[in-house]
Amino acid sequence: MRPFTLRFLIPLTLVVLLLAGCGDTADDSADTTLSPTPTTVAPTTTATVPATTVAEQVAVGQGLGESTPADDATVVVGSGVCDMTSVSEEAVDGVDVILEHFVCENEMSDPRVSGTEDMMVVSRVADYSTGGTWTAQDATLTNDGGTWRGSAQGVVDLAGVHPFAEGVIPFNYGEAHYIGEGAYDGLEYHYYISGSNGTAGVTGWIQPAD
Repeated sequence: MRPFTLRFLIPLTLVVLLLAGCGDTADDSADTTLSPTPTTVAPTTTATVPATTVAEQVAVGQGLGESTPADDATVVVGSGVCDMTSVSEEAVDGVDVILEHFVCENEMSDPRVSGTEDMMVVSRVADYSTGGTWTAQDATLTNDGGTWRGSAQGVVDLAGVHPFAEGVIPFNYGEAHYIGEGAYDGLEYHYYISGSNGTAGVTGWIQPAD
């Protein structure tokens, strides 16, 4: 369709003026005031986010609230080398429950979270073609400055699908949350881990405890 141009608008303007002139000759007693046509404004709908979203996630354990770094958090990176000092296994309702005790030496970019980490890991595996879950309660990380105490959890890949470590079985993914003692009182330490039972990469942050 061709757009309107000025030469089409000029005749239209003349027609409007002529009609206006005719209206001036009408009976002045006639009420020519038009009542405004009421308009209906659709109500504005504002999307809302439930106020309890974060609170609910925190309430169920290691939720969003416990995994969010503060603005003044110190980011740390490093690695851990671990020894498995004991292992036992039993079947419970068709699920293999595996207890493994690990002692790891962690070398981190911040000396406050370098040191010896000690944890008893409980893994639960129902399907060896995929993997299982693991938890560690009462874990500790100790160095000359003090001790960190906390817990960890994650999953174990038993299929060897990690793109940078194909065929490494088991391959672990997890997160930990520690509270500081001694020189680290008033601080908390969060980290994420990925790697084999022997060596793993660690990334995380230190921040003031809530």
